[in-house]
Amino acid sequence: MKKLLTTSLLLASYLSLYAQGSNVTIYTEEGAKFTLYVNGEKMNNYPDTRVAAVDIVSEVVRLKLVFVDEQTPPLTKTVMFEPNMEYNALIKKNKKGKYVMRSDLGTPIQRQSIAEKQNMEPAAQPSTQTQETITTTSTTTTVPNEISTGVDMNISESTTGVNVSMNVSINDNISAIESTSSETTVTTTSTSSSYDSEQKDVTGCTSAMMASKYDKVKESISSKPFADEKMIVAKQVLKSTCVSVDQVIGLMGLFTYEEEKLALAKLAYAKTINQDDYYQVNDAFTYSDSIEQLDAFLSSQ
Repeated sequence: MKKLLTTSLLLASYLSLYAQGSNVTIYTEEGAKFTLYVNGEKMNNYPDTRVAAVDIVSEVVRLKLVFVDEQTPPLTKTVMFEPNMEYNALIKKNKKGKYVMRSDLGTPIQRQSIAEKQNMEPAAQPSTQTQETITTTSTTTTVPNEISTGVDMNISESTTGVNVSMNVSINDNISAIESTSSETTVTTTSTSSSYDSEQKDVTGCTSAMMASKYDKVKESISSKPFADEKMIVAKQVLKSTCVSVDQVIGLMGLFTYEEEKLALAKLAYAKTINQDDYYQVNDAFTYSDSIEQLDAFLSSQ
């Protein structure tokens, strides 16, 4: 029993550690302030026109908006949120003057583990140096060479009385041959610098869609009466097609509300071939808050 309880606690800790919750940001079109409740939990202490809820672990989510205007009835809606997704929901009035909620399809939340960050930034490899010494020595042994020759001659002639004495001595000392020694050192150095990986194409794209296809995509999106349907088409296209910044701006223009444009800008970034020019997308927004949210999103990539 104790072992089973321990295993259950470890499993619960593991699931809580790796759970990938969802995020949602809710706006009001006309600036009405509200308090947001997610599954009965209050999200903001003070009413606001924009409220965000993060790390929602439940897939079936009950949203409740209580407006500052007491004459406006609370808005309650139950939605399905996929794990590890970020959603935007717009609150606006329908033709009958009643508040309704319109949510986008969501975009994946970009999360990086510590291991992934370490793989992206490899540690610098220290420089190494190898020295090889080759020594050549030649030695000649000193050998003294001395030649000594002596000749002694004594000639005596009694008849003539001539006495000749000759002594010849030859000494030849050959000087010692100097010994020589030579040393040759060869140094081989190999240096390895820190690893500098090639910049990879993070988008996986090499070219944007052709103009003819782009026109057909715009026509298909424009033909849909509701923003949700338009976003579905855009999402289907971006799964297999790459775009340019100009094309992203053009697609954003097919949506009416700021939140919808922001959702599309986030969705299209991963498939944009010239991401260095993505700042130009800011011109497609009306409010600075949308630009700030897009900037925060890009910083997390």
